[in-house]
Amino acid sequence: MKENRDLIEKTRTKVKKIVKDKNPMTPADDDYIKNKIRNEIGQFLFTATKRRPMVLPVVIKV
Repeated sequence: MKENRDLIEKTRTKVKKIVKDKNPMTPADDDYIKNKIRNEIGQFLFTATKRRPMVLPVVIKV
């Protein structure tokens, strides 16, 4: 993973975008956000690496 810092940064940016795209006027649905992160990041990493990653999103409410 050390040589893939660029891929890690792109993945972080993509996750931030997914979370921010949520409408702030509606309550957050943890399962929806987890599934969206799992699906989109999984597809992104597959196209970048040609491997099926195991994406395990953890959402923490504050």
